[in-house]
Amino acid sequence: KSVKTTPVFKGNNPAWNAHLDLQFEPPNKSWSPSNLMKVSDYLHLNIFDTKVWKKPDVDGQVTKLEKRWLGSIRFPFTTLYTASAKGRIEGVFEIDAPPHII
Repeated sequence: KSVKTTPVFKGNNPAWNAHLDLQFEPPNKSWSPSNLMKVSDYLHLNIFDTKVWKKPDVDGQVTKLEKRWLGSIRFPFTTLYTASAKGRIEGVFEIDAPPHII
């Protein structure tokens, strides 16, 4: 399991366009296309809204970072692998979100 963080994008409707480098070790250490197409793993992404609060304090200004979980999305490895020729996946994706967020 690996955890990576992207930059915070500002605004009410920001476009998320970030590059992630993730480590991957194929089964049996075989990079053959037929072996890679058998991988059944998923890439899981958790999406957060980040709020920065700046409050005056007796010692100066204190910055508080608050992360609110919005939902998650997952991509099958085979989707990422077949899209690798373009080097990206793009589109509008539905996220799994709890009902109270919507």
